[in-house]
Amino acid sequence: MRLGEIYFALVLFLVLPCISLAIEGIKSERVQFPEGETKVSISAQIVGDETVDYLLKVKEGQELRVSLKTGNGANYFNILAPNEDYIAFFNGSLSDPLNEYSGKVPASGDLKIRVYL
Repeated sequence: MRLGEIYFALVLFLVLPCISLAIEGIKSERVQFPEGETKVSISAQIVGDETVDYLLKVKEGQELRVSLKTGNGANYFNILAPNEDYIAFFNGSLSDPLNEYSGKVPASGDLKIRVYL
């Protein structure tokens, strides 16, 4: 049974080669940008209590825009700074408008965009 279908677009200026990181119980996927591109769209589905971390290698001060488009009102994303596993600096369920982020990256490293139901 499909509980939610998610679609989100990421815009990141200056992307560097990356390594993968996994957190127990949370699926991780590295976001790959086509060569010369600063924007990528990802279509995916999550079910039940699934959580997915989309990992981006970033540098402090880079501009980041993330938007989640979903048909499920309980589908959100948080953004966690590099080296952070639990505390988000952005919570999509509390944003206005919901599930929209635009701002600067707070630190260099692997940033996590955590998508969940």
